[in-house]
Amino acid sequence: MIADPKEAAGDRHKICLIWGFVGALANSFATLGFYFAGLQETVHGLDLSGKVGFPLALAILIAVMVLGVRAAQATVAAGEDFGYGATLWAAFRIAFYSALFFTILYLLYFVFINAGLRDVMLEQQMKQMADRGASDATLEKASSFLRLMVSPGAVFAVGLVSWTLIGLVLSLLLAVFLKRPGRPVAPPPLA
Repeated sequence: MIADPKEAAGDRHKICLIWGFVGALANSFATLGFYFAGLQETVHGLDLSGKVGFPLALAILIAVMVLGVRAAQATVAAGEDFGYGATLWAAFRIAFYSALFFTILYLLYFVFINAGLRDVMLEQQMKQMADRGASDATLEKASSFLRLMVSPGAVFAVGLVSWTLIGLVLSLLLAVFLKRPGRPVAPPPLA
């Protein structure tokens, strides 16, 4: 327990930052696992890594949010309130930092480690459109837009925004279950 509220608030921020980084690192290791398993070299492998990777990433994010919020709550005395607002704020900061760090690490992965992933992602999108019955003319028109959407900048922007929004929704839900109301103050004894 920390006595000074400003010091405790600074510690809670550091805790959120650290747990966000832990989440990003765990998701980055999962991504590298898919890469080394060869699941990001073909459209079929990319589909499979997406079906496994997204639930895994959500599970990692939820785990670090729960653990991080519990660590942030530990900076407040046991009987003191750490209600919905404080829990929501801590959970969201963890989710945001995780999204920010992961999209930076993923961008490095996307550009330097698996530079061929862009072509596989483009092929995957074109195949999905063709499977839905898109004509060759439609595929040709969509090709330039899809190339833009799998550019490093777009992957970073979409990743950051989407994971931040997912983190916000998870924060709203988790705060309901993780909040810790303070102990009620007992009325003075009647004389």
